[in-house]
Amino acid sequence: ASELNAAFEQGEEFALNNKKELPNSRHPDHIADASRLEQTLKPSSKAWGAPGYLTQGDVLQVIGPALTARSDTFVIRAYGDSVDDGGRLRARAWCEAVVQRSPEPVRADSTGLNPERTAGRTDFGRRFVVKSFRWLNREEV
Repeated sequence: ASELNAAFEQGEEFALNNKKELPNSRHPDHIADASRLEQTLKPSSKAWGAPGYLTQGDVLQVIGPALTARSDTFVIRAYGDSVDDGGRLRARAWCEAVVQRSPEPVRADSTGLNPERTAGRTDFGRRFVVKSFRWLNREEV
């Protein structure tokens, strides 16, 4: 969409016709599909993979080491008051928890990678892990 590779995709020099499927042909070695490649899924340019032609793989090669699979870490803060029967404040407390959503499902399927999908049961998604918990002072809020 950003047209970074537009110079390679415009004109006839690097054009690759992938708009229609290849015709079925009989392979001499009786292989059903020798290429195993769907023609319409191929890149739109012969320059794909050449230096200067940017691909998703090029971007992921650089940012990959910093990525994590469905792991988010966030901070939750809570506050509570305790009052007596007369409505007078008796105690006040603040706390903070650091919670991480892990890639591990709450209930895993047979692969251990995806949440279980059984009829009549709810998919609870990913597991949350409390990484740290602490009580806060009034000055820290």
